[in-house]
Amino acid sequence: MADPAQTPDAARREFVRAGLLGGICAACAAAGVLTLSASETSGEAAAVAVAPMEKVLDELGPFAALSAVGGALPVEITIARRDGWRLRTRRQRVFLRRVKAGQTADCFSALSPICPHAGCSVEMAGDKKSFHCPCHDAQFAADGSLVEGPSPRGLDALEVSIAPRDDKPWLFIKWQDFVIGKAERRARA
Repeated sequence: MADPAQTPDAARREFVRAGLLGGICAACAAAGVLTLSASETSGEAAAVAVAPMEKVLDELGPFAALSAVGGALPVEITIARRDGWRLRTRRQRVFLRRVKAGQTADCFSALSPICPHAGCSVEMAGDKKSFHCPCHDAQFAADGSLVEGPSPRGLDALEVSIAPRDDKPWLFIKWQDFVIGKAERRARA
């Protein structure tokens, strides 16, 4: 009598079962790779504490440039992002501006230093009230609007808020990456 495990039907079933298991394993591995690559290329959105408000408003400290409306100050922020079990941090420069007198969030604005044309780093002009992209000679006004050059739009504004931290009001900036080369402002997904 022939062994039932060696019949053509049993061999076919074993082949199909192995193929299904292999396909499921490959799909799981591909989903893991896609998840990792999506988290690496997606735009970061993080609320980043800049400084206690008394330092921001201190006339004698490093934030003295913000005492006058229209003045801009390059500020280094730290962006922290959890990637699974690992916490990744990176430093990013932003431009912090005072748009009106007062101590509320709407008195300040923050601009991304990334040129919307090709992603180059924008620099402050000598007057500390306008911006220049050295890559393709784009010029931006104090409020970030495009003055001249190949950029499809002005500098991207970042959300600013004030919230308590250590029983003191702190200024927070929400960092976000935006799609470059497009006329409409769209956060990178």
